[in-house]
Parts: sequence; C-alpha cells; structure tokens
Amino acid sequence: MKCSYCGALVEEGRVFCMNCGEEIQWVPEYNPISSYRPNDVVQDVAQSEDSIRETAVKINPRKNDSASREHVKPRKKKHRFLKTLFFLAAAALCALGVKWYIDQKNYNSYDYQMQMAQATRESGEYETAFTYANRAAVLSGEGEEPQILKAQILYEMGNTREAQKLLEEIIAENPSSLEAYGQLVYILESEEDMAALSGLIEGISDEKVKKEYQAYMPVEVKASQPPGTYEDWTAVELYTEGEQMCSIYYTTDGTDPLIKRNIYKTAIDLPEGMTTLRAVAINEKGVPGEIKSYTYNVEIPIPDAPAITPASGEYTSASDTRITVSVPEGCTAYYSFDEKPGKESALYTQPVEMIAGEHTFYAIIVDENGKESYPGSATYILKE
Repeated sequence: MKCSYCGALVEEGRVFCMNCGEEIQWVPEYNPISSYRPNDVVQDVAQSEDSIRETAVKINPRKNDSASREHVKPRKKKHRFLKTLFFLAAAALCALGVKWYIDQKNYNSYDYQMQMAQATRESGEYETAFTYANRAAVLSGEGEEPQILKAQILYEMGNTREAQKLLEEIIAENPSSLEAYGQLVYILESEEDMAALSGLIEGISDEKVKKEYQAYMPVEVKASQPPGTYEDWTAVELYTEGEQMCSIYYTTDGTDPLIKRNIYKTAIDLPEGMTTLRAVAINEKGVPGEIKSYTYNVEIPIPDAPAITPASGEYTSASDTRITVSVPEGCTAYYSFDEKPGKESALYTQPVEMIAGEHTFYAIIVDENGKESYPGSATYILKE
C-alpha cells in the first residue's frame, strides 16, 4: 500500500508512514476500540499511537528537516542580501568620502593646480588649463608664476591682447621680472610688433633685465652734419655708435623711413633748398630705434658779375682793343658778343679782341658750386 500523503510504499501492518510520519488508514477512519474499551484503555492506546508516531518521525526526520529548511532558508537568504546591500552602501559612501577628501585636497593644492594646468595646456585643453592656472593664482595670492602661465595660455588660445595686458601688469608690479619680460618679448616678436617691442625695451629700468636684453636695445642713428643752413653743397653721412650691427633706412621727403625702407649705403648729397632728412636704425634683432629728423637749408650764393676791361667806349685800331675778364680763383668764365652767355658759350681763357663796329661784350662767372653769376657787359665802338 502507498501512503496517501507522500506516496511512499508502506509495509502491511504499519500504522504510520516511515517516510512522512503520517498515520496510515487501513480501514475507514473511526475508532472501534473506543466503542468497547474503557477510557483508560483508550488513553493507553492513544499514548501508544503518539509514541509510535514520534518514533516514526525520529526514524525518518526528513519531513521535519525539510519543513525546517523551508522556513529557515528564506530567512537566511534575506539576511545575507541585507548584509551585502549594507556592505555595498557603506563601501560606496566610503569611496565618495575618500573622493571628496581628495578633491578638496587637490582643489586647495597649489602644486596640483599648477601641474594640471601644465598638463592640460600641453594636451591642448586650453580652457581647462586656464581654469587650473587661475585657481593656482588664487591659492598663491596672485603670485607671478601662475600669472605668467595664464598669459602663456591666453596667447595660445589666440587672446594676444589679453596676454600682453597681463604681462604688462606683471612688469609694472615687478620691473625686474626676467620671465615676464621674456614672455612678452616672445609674443611681440612672434606678432612682428617691432614698434611695441622697441618701446618695451626702451622702458626697461632694471639693470639686470637691461643687460639680458642688450641685443634688443634700440640704436640711435646719427648724422655727420648738424641741421642748419649751408652756403656750400653739402653731403650728409648717417651712422650708429656701439657694437650692434644695424641697418639704416632714410627718406629726404619727410616721410616715414620704416615704410619706404630706402636703405642707406653712401653719403647723401643735399640739394639746394630745404631738405628734411629722416632716418632710423634697425638692430640685428629687428628692433627699430627712434626715427630721427634733420632739416637742412642749402642756399648757394651766386658769384658776383665779372669785372670787364677796358670800360665801354670808342676805340680805334691804334689803341689796345683786347677785352679782359677778371676770373676769381676756382671759377670759370664764359663770354659772347651781343647776347647773354651760358655754360655752352665760349670759354674765356685769355683776352678777347674787339670786333669792328659797335658791339656789346658779355661775360659770366661759374663758381666751383656750378652757380652762374649775372652777366657783366661792356659796349665797344671800334673804328678803323
């Protein structure tokens, strides 16, 4: 027979299932004993049946163990899940706390902010780099090093004017800052702003910085002749003093020599009249000096009219009829009859014979400057 509860085979005569411990009903469920036995006998039988049931359970405790595990196992799983969840939450909070501590420590670390500024700048992350450099500047009390780094980043970002302004502020606060000067010189050279570079170098007051940038120092161009009025043809030479190799550019019409770029090679001959000579020297670093202006007025006087002998009058062939012209030393005389002479006229080298009849003799003097005198003249009547 099979147990009606668990389906296990039960030996004939067994009262309880050895597998599940349930009572086996071989006959319809009623208690015939109680109908004819006294109460004490019935109680003894009931107690005996309870004892057998307990024995059966002890012999095969699988049902109780299974039931126990069914109740205990879910509780253990739930307890283990809660412990794991608590551990993960604690670990997450701990990690967040550590991260917050590290972030706060780095945020308030000057060295960390500078290192990150340099690293992100090198990788081209200029906006991030500037943020780090700016924080480093705050931590250092607007120290020079992070400020210079900020200027470098600004320049690399394309904010040239802002970078220059920041470096100029640093120099104004610390005129002996070699690093700030170096960065600003680099920017102005890169931008080819030589006028600004010249002004920067000329404004150096610190001797150490001045020595460092000696090669950039603008050089003054000088002229061999001082400005003024000259009565002779004059040539002006341009030069510089010192050891720097310079190029000199000039103009004679008053315009900017840095624009026309007329390079000086030989002495400049001044024309007659007013001339404004402007010149500038550019050193080997390309830094121009101050543009110098020199004004000259060349007024070459004309020579006096020549003295002619004999004086005007009537002459006969019997008298001395040779015409003499007084020629000053270094000058030349030209003559003609009846018309005013020029440099293309006959050259006077010796006395000239009168011409028969009435004629006017003219002569001019040309001095060493090429200036012509007014003509001198005399009228002669030569009779035979």
